[in-house]
Amino acid sequence: MVLSKFYSTFYLVSFAIVLQTVNGVDPLHHVCSLSRYSSATSGYELAQSNLEKLLASLSESTPPAGFSRYSIGTNSDQIHGLALCKGDVNETDCKTCVEQAGKEIPKLCPSKKSAVIWYDNCMLKYSNKDFFGHVDMKYRYRRCNWSWELVIHSVAKQKLIHKLLKNVEKAPNLYAIEDVKKGVTKRAGSFYGMAQCTRDLSVSKCKRCLRLLYSRYSIMCAQRDGGKIYTGSCFLRYESSPFK
Repeated sequence: MVLSKFYSTFYLVSFAIVLQTVNGVDPLHHVCSLSRYSSATSGYELAQSNLEKLLASLSESTPPAGFSRYSIGTNSDQIHGLALCKGDVNETDCKTCVEQAGKEIPKLCPSKKSAVIWYDNCMLKYSNKDFFGHVDMKYRYRRCNWSWELVIHSVAKQKLIHKLLKNVEKAPNLYAIEDVKKGVTKRAGSFYGMAQCTRDLSVSKCKRCLRLLYSRYSIMCAQRDGGKIYTGSCFLRYESSPFK
């Protein structure tokens, strides 16, 4: 009887974890600013109220188009934020992800003046400073695969990045997916990639962000067969197998 309850609980927990992963509501990473609103100041309650309204607005306005930005307040009480869903995510999953981000970020970064949180399906960012249209390399996150790649495949990876950069500038939502063969035979396999920028950036700034991202941080995953690299303005992912 006890064993039966144990397995029932195990399967329920496992199912919940799988469901979270499928819906993209399991956070990859988050970063909080060092600066924070002091509860001793007169503007503390107003700042918290503005943040709540900002997060509610992003949760409501992001899913239909996959992106939204919003500002609220004046002078020292002003706060700016945006939310972005991965280019191939449907409206329902986008809404689930952004709503979850809006719930989690105040818990993970209580009273902080700026923060960003990344998920597989979306990201959310806010700040007391107007960051719209600026390339943000300050907030960043990377995760490299454990598997090593062959040196001869580095050319294929460079080709993949080049194709992604080329296609991102043509895409109205600044999102591109691509794949390239690692070699001339089918057994050589392929590299699969995704690139995306927040839509407050111009095309030229999007390309600049992705180039900086790849040149500065991919060296940490240089000999790996895949990895995810995120900043506050753009994302890059490549793998040796298809991914969603």
